Amino acid sequence: MRKKIKPTQSETIGARLKAARLRSFLSISELSSATGVHHSQISRCERGNFKTYSKNVQKLCNFLDIAYPGVTDHPRDHNALTGRFEAILKSLPSSVPAFAQLFDLLEGSAAASHSKKRLSPSERS
Repeated sequence: MRKKIKPTQSETIGARLKAARLRSFLSISELSSATGVHHSQISRCERGNFKTYSKNVQKLCNFLDIAYPGVTDHPRDHNALTGRFEAILKSLPSSVPAFAQLFDLLEGSAAASHSKKRLSPSERS
């Protein structure tokens, strides 16, 4: 069942959708291809022109990781993050080296954090 929402909520969600799409360097057509939501629906949603939290609004919110308390609460989904990453790589292939460097830093940080947890408190000092 679709969840009815107030006009102010749809406007806020729409603004968040557009901001997240632009931060991800995605065009409306690229977002459409990635989510399966028609480009005209995306444009309408970004303008806050919807009255229910439909499957298409949900797809967009999940893909762009948008949460709105009481309406769009959802756990961070691995598939949504993967989809966002793939869309960015597709639209900006030159970003691959930057992502590789970011992943190297994250993996190094995770490894350092993991090794600290294995040390006894006296060994950490």
